[in-house]
Amino acid sequence: MRETGLIVVLVGPSGSGKTAVAENFEKLTTCTTRDPREGEINGIHYNFFTHEKFVEMLHENCFVEYSEYAGNLYGTRFEELDKALTANKEVVIVMDVNGAKAIKERYPNNSISIFLDRNKYDLIMA
Repeated sequence: MRETGLIVVLVGPSGSGKTAVAENFEKLTTCTTRDPREGEINGIHYNFFTHEKFVEMLHENCFVEYSEYAGNLYGTRFEELDKALTANKEVVIVMDVNGAKAIKERYPNNSISIFLDRNKYDLIMA
């Protein structure tokens, strides 16, 4: 039996259903520099930071992993992961393969990665 929580990392191509699957579980709140979309709440959907603040946090080694997509930065803070594990929570994170690798390296006994895939025909017909 685990003494602490579990981090489930969902990885897969766009349209594979990662976000839909994650909605059925407690999702870890990650960070981004992009502007909030309509209806998104800071601290719930994402922790929204300015680009400058995010870079400052990078220099302070606050992130277990981060990536850039469409000119915006996205990252997962050690603080959020450690808090979830200490509270014995099972949390889900949607991220790319590099992020999944970083999580597995830092938390080898408390993380699993699940790759979701969907064939192109199903995506076209959906």
